[in-house]
Amino acid sequence: MRLRNFRLFEELTFQPDTEAITVLLSPNGTGKTTVLEAVYTLATATSFRTGAASDLIRTGESASEVHGVLYQRERRVQVDLTLTRGTRNTTKRMLVNGQRPSRAPTSPTCCPSQYSRRRVSTLSDKAREPTGVLDEPPHRR
Repeated sequence: MRLRNFRLFEELTFQPDTEAITVLLSPNGTGKTTVLEAVYTLATATSFRTGAASDLIRTGESASEVHGVLYQRERRVQVDLTLTRGTRNTTKRMLVNGQRPSRAPTSPTCCPSQYSRRRVSTLSDKAREPTGVLDEPPHRR
């Protein structure tokens, strides 16, 4: 995944190991949630943090880009999302394999996700009940 002027990132390339589990460890305010938001935005063309697409564009910039490659078994899908701030609204332009999609993407069809209602143990060994948008599928919220 590659970001340009997305929230706090001027430029970011994120390439997790496809054969491993990726864990983001970093101090507060450094962009961990923003990386997850970019993945979600790439899959759904929406944000789980805001209803205003203009919030996704870095302060002082007029446009933002999110590019990524999704794999579903042997199928490779290139997704490119550009957000452009206008005087009245923000325009979204999404391309899937270079073509405009015929319908808005949805998380379950665009990229498979697994959700769990199990208790989560953190590094401090304190178990908690699942909370937040990533703990249950969008259709259950």
